[in-house]
Amino acid sequence: MKNLSILFLLSTHLILGNSTFSQDEKVKEFRINPNPTNGIVNIEIKYADYSGNTHSINTDIEVYNTNGELILKKPYHSIQGGLITISDTFYLTGCSSGIYLVKLYALGYLFVARLLLIK
Repeated sequence: MKNLSILFLLSTHLILGNSTFSQDEKVKEFRINPNPTNGIVNIEIKYADYSGNTHSINTDIEVYNTNGELILKKPYHSIQGGLITISDTFYLTGCSSGIYLVKLYALGYLFVARLLLIK
């Protein structure tokens, strides 16, 4: 099976709730690799906030199994403006082989990707 990296170059977003957002705040990239994985997953999230404001940005990564059970939740917090990059690694080595959903909540948006775990 070919090793693929999931990359979202984000220009359109699914907006949650009734939140409104400045055009100056945008999630630019959300990468997950490798996919499929043996349990070690790398993520990279890039934001651009050129509003001139320095403020708090909360981001959550959640991983769910196909039964809808929350397997992992990782919160990230940044206080800054300009270009923001979050890079991290998380481990699903204790999980069974299968398909998992990775959800990114950022700036009031929701992004969802499928991740294949093969042991």
